[in-house]
Amino acid sequence: VHVGFAPVFVISASVILIGWGYRCRLNGDDLQGLSDLLRLRGANSDDTVDLGWKMTFWLGMFLVLPVSLSMVIGMFQIFGTHGQEWLLTLHQYTALALVLVVLIHLHLLIRRCCK
Repeated sequence: VHVGFAPVFVISASVILIGWGYRCRLNGDDLQGLSDLLRLRGANSDDTVDLGWKMTFWLGMFLVLPVSLSMVIGMFQIFGTHGQEWLLTLHQYTALALVLVVLIHLHLLIRRCCK
């Protein structure tokens, strides 16, 4: 079942990226708020109001790549046994990180909609 849903997962992630990518783009206020946060300055709350759900969206889309590619590459025997074990570990931990990022993203979206 896990292997059977992998193509559905990749196609769904691609559709979500195409459908929501424009809405989740980082504008000037977001970039200013992010730079203030990275410099540990007090960021203006108006600059960071949408930053959380946009960043979790892009982090989630980034994490889809190692989750998917680690198993696709692991199906080929070019890495040997140790390499395949490492790819399986990479798949497990990036999938865990993806689930956590998606849960945080959903929380931020629900919090944004309920205001």
